[in-house]
Amino acid sequence: METRGTAQPIYPSVLSGLTYAQHIPTPFITTFMLIHLSAPALASIGGTDAANQVMLLGREYYHGIPQENLLVFLPITLHVGASLIKRTVKLGRKVIDRLKAKSTRQESATGSSGPLATSDVLIWTGYPLFLVLSPHIATHRLIPSSPAPPISSISPSELDYTFIHFGLKNWPVRSWIMYAVLVGAGLTHAIYGMPVVWRQTLLKLFKKARIVHSESRLGTSWRISPKAGLLGMGIIFLGVLRISRDDLFISRLMETRMVSAYRMSALYK
Repeated sequence: METRGTAQPIYPSVLSGLTYAQHIPTPFITTFMLIHLSAPALASIGGTDAANQVMLLGREYYHGIPQENLLVFLPITLHVGASLIKRTVKLGRKVIDRLKAKSTRQESATGSSGPLATSDVLIWTGYPLFLVLSPHIATHRLIPSSPAPPISSISPSELDYTFIHFGLKNWPVRSWIMYAVLVGAGLTHAIYGMPVVWRQTLLKLFKKARIVHSESRLGTSWRISPKAGLLGMGIIFLGVLRISRDDLFISRLMETRMVSAYRMSALYK
């Protein structure tokens, strides 16, 4: 009897710990997203040159190996890892509960045909985002830094929106699909996820730190309108379209290096 009583709280404790690990890195990820997407957004007004200038300013936030690892890659890895583990734990618990229900003949046939819940939106945007984000990072950050010829380590100063422009010119369908999934799923995930992070984690931490009153319900009903996300997507896609239609001027050597970098990616072979 005592063993059963002590084992009971393990599941909610594990979920609580995974939720904290999932939510704590999100302010860093959101900051990076805003910086990263501001360049193509402003390209809708000023084209590739404007995107490059904004990108250079944004790189001040995460430029350099320590900053990039701590402010970009570590938060993304922690968030994705905790999310996948949490999802696996919850699915495992559902399977166990269903097996128990079948054995005791208490299973009820209920179907959910209502509107998507916030958790469903986060799941169905998180999976495609994860599948596209990994090759995106490889294509636009890891592969171009390879010292092997002919790539020969495309430097950060060379790895600007000209590289994006080159991909859009030569592989338009694949590039547009990748950016559509990244921007569409990414913004939707952030819009639905930020209020959840605030209510479930950040507000609790602020109460514990006595930054806000323990009885405060600040922002508990806060949500972001999906219309804001659609507007943001439209502006960013307009910027990407503007970049794709600009004139492209690169040397033959740089063209060879860029082709080699793209061809090493699984998306562009």
